[in-house]
Amino acid sequence: MKIVTKKVENVIIVYPPSWLDLDTSAQFRSRIAKLIDAEDECHLLLNFKDVKHINSANLSELIKAKKKLEKSKRAMKMCGVHDKVKDVFEVVNFNTFFEIFDTEDEALFSFKN
Repeated sequence: MKIVTKKVENVIIVYPPSWLDLDTSAQFRSRIAKLIDAEDECHLLLNFKDVKHINSANLSELIKAKKKLEKSKRAMKMCGVHDKVKDVFEVVNFNTFFEIFDTEDEALFSFKN
């Protein structure tokens, strides 16, 4: 599984693959954990523009990552969530737990405020 990342100022942007299921959850968790540990002053932005499917194991990993970031006064936000994934987020109330933006630019701007 390839996870593309880039850094913009103090924000690491993560572009997850299109399919986040049980087969990919361990790799996804490991990659996110390494980023959080390696970039100890950076916020995290997950750009879901390519994600078409996400399962409960990966949803759980997102919650754990957000909590870990918050312990060190950092934030995790999301953007570019497709309607199908957004429906899943709404069912599990992710839209109340995470800040979700339509575009990457909007999300990046929100880190400055």
